[in-house]
Amino acid sequence: MEARQLAQFLMACQCASHQEAALAAGVSRSTLSEAIAGLEAELGLTLFRRSGRAILPGPAGRWLFQEAADLLGLIEALARFPGAAQPLRIVSPLRFMFGRLYRASVPAARALNAQSPAILPRIRFASPYAAGLDVAGGYDDADLRLAYADLTAPGDVFLFDDDWVAVEGGTGDGPPEIWLPPLPEGESARIRDYCRANGLPDPAPVEEDVGVLARLGQARARTWLLAPYSLVAHGVAGGALPVHRLTPPLTSPVMAQVLSREPATMAAAEAFIALIRARIDLPPEPQLFAPAFTLRDLVAVDRLAKTGNTTRAARHLNITQPALSAALARVEETLGRPLFRRHSRGVTPVDPALDLIAEIAARIAGITQEARHVALQERQEVVIGHSAAAMLCPEIAGKMADGLAEWQRLLPGVKLRLIEAPARRLDLMLRAGELGIAIFDAPEGAGPGQRLCALGRLCQIGTGALVLPAEDEGIAMLSGLRSGVQGASLPLCAALARAGGATLLPERLARALAPDLPAHALQPARAMILRTSVTTDRSLGEAEQLLLSCLRRAFAGDDASDQAAR
Repeated sequence: MEARQLAQFLMACQCASHQEAALAAGVSRSTLSEAIAGLEAELGLTLFRRSGRAILPGPAGRWLFQEAADLLGLIEALARFPGAAQPLRIVSPLRFMFGRLYRASVPAARALNAQSPAILPRIRFASPYAAGLDVAGGYDDADLRLAYADLTAPGDVFLFDDDWVAVEGGTGDGPPEIWLPPLPEGESARIRDYCRANGLPDPAPVEEDVGVLARLGQARARTWLLAPYSLVAHGVAGGALPVHRLTPPLTSPVMAQVLSREPATMAAAEAFIALIRARIDLPPEPQLFAPAFTLRDLVAVDRLAKTGNTTRAARHLNITQPALSAALARVEETLGRPLFRRHSRGVTPVDPALDLIAEIAARIAGITQEARHVALQERQEVVIGHSAAAMLCPEIAGKMADGLAEWQRLLPGVKLRLIEAPARRLDLMLRAGELGIAIFDAPEGAGPGQRLCALGRLCQIGTGALVLPAEDEGIAMLSGLRSGVQGASLPLCAALARAGGATLLPERLARALAPDLPAHALQPARAMILRTSVTTDRSLGEAEQLLLSCLRRAFAGDDASDQAAR
């Protein structure tokens, strides 16, 4: 991976075709194609998808775009680095889709650094693969937030009104099915209110934001994707899908909110806001980066700074000492000053630019490492785990089936694999990243995760010798009891209770597996729920996020219906 490749990749993301991108980058079409193919091979990612007549960056491509733009922005800043850095962290909970806001933010950030080289703007929009960003709020240490917001919020600066449109797919005369792209919860609620007020069906959220345009074009039934125009403009530029303004009109004000209270950072944020407001109404122009350094040279200089010895640094990099010296000479020549003081024992860092070079080297390593996780998520297979309790109650199994059926309807090309395992084993698999999602029984109020439904109080059924499930099942862990007969499956536990023994089951499973036996709640009461939990080893892919949404919709209102049934 080299800076030149990343610059050409960025240009390909911003243009309607690779031919147009090659022309803008000043290279041949074959050179640009080779650069993209090299990146895909090295990172193990599919960066572009075809949507109608256009070739658009897919989720992995949009992840790499943000990472590469940030990296090349740092390299550009290094060439004029004055010796002191003032980071400006700019975040947005809006999903990154090459929209109007982002396409104005990048040139504004570059212009700010050109005007004030000490300011290093760092921009991050929400992404399924962007680590560290809380979509609801942003980084804890963010200095500036760009988002849909209330016009009356104190301190917010208005940027522009984002007009909503309906992108139409399918045919027919009946009411359309409504799809909604990923949005912050408050904005999604506002759009649902709009649909109800105007006689439109309740919209279904669609997590896969680029692939949805291709699916919309293939839809048979009449379907509308409601979205802010700035989010879909890049994808519908080819004109393959009709786009209609909403009647009555619907707009979302995009605001800038300065979060920092440090005077110098506040001044930098206000300067950025002024630059972005000056660009927001201009036609977007592709951003061409011309990196003055190679990634290989910067990594070599960083290794030399860390070791302080040419021999050790060259050995670590698996290059010769003359090659390392040549890399250092090229970087120092471009900067116009020495970075080290040479002495008999090696070298000593003397220039603060080395701190920025260290950050650049860390970003290079981070891209390579994170690409492995993105590649795992890009596979067209989703693996989820579940405990036995998730499938043994007919009501719960039916809702599970409804959620999975909706997900398969939305993503027919993605394979789903289910793994049944005890609750403790599922937790270990989540921690290792072997599963993205697990569904299992757990004590109410214990641990992270999303509640799907109540399983009821833990009850004893039967009066004979106690038979318990395996120690790593949620029921056995909650009860804290031990038995001479332990490790049986839940159906077997229930069968042995009917044959004269006894076992422990939550109320809903007791009603399903042994409805003829009385159930007595343990004291003190110990309530159980069915919940989802997600891996902490990596970010969830779009297919996994959509699956969670479908399951939550399928179980919506389940607790109330269970109370009514009782």
